[in-house]
Amino acid sequence: MKTYDYCSCGVPVIATAGHQHSGEVPPHTAIVSGAAELAAAMLAADDEPASAAVERTAWAAARTWSRRTDPWLAAMLGRPDPVDTDPDRAERGLEPA
Repeated sequence: MKTYDYCSCGVPVIATAGHQHSGEVPPHTAIVSGAAELAAAMLAADDEPASAAVERTAWAAARTWSRRTDPWLAAMLGRPDPVDTDPDRAERGLEPA
């Protein structure tokens, strides 16, 4: 949830390796696996362009509860997803549902 909160505010996101459990890593997210990488990512985040914040905000805005609920329920209840509402599906190389 914090990832979505941070993205909706446009702030830089730095996550530890293995954090990308949902398969949806926000744009301009640094995935780090140690203290040195964390420090470097923090310094880099300070210098990122304003366009990165705009892209993160747009990414979060596209991930509403209504968009995510049906696919989640379908996965949890073992039913096919009634509607493919993933706007990035083609970009991620996935076939339509």
